[in-house]
Amino acid sequence: EAYRALDSKFARLYEVNSGDVVLVRPDGFVAAKLGAMDAASASQQLQRILCTILGVSETAVEPLLEAVA
Repeated sequence: EAYRALDSKFARLYEVNSGDVVLVRPDGFVAAKLGAMDAASASQQLQRILCTILGVSETAVEPLLEAVA
């Protein structure tokens, strides 16, 4: 199940629309904001952006993701 904000404050603060994927650091900085057509696309985009931010290759992360799936 996808996360749903409890109120519209998050949507207003981060200017997001339904279906958007937002990666927010604990200090409130938006690391990434992506539009996605469906949950699978959102997951794939989020994986790609996390790998970029962390400086790891997607192929290195695949076994870890399969292990927790």
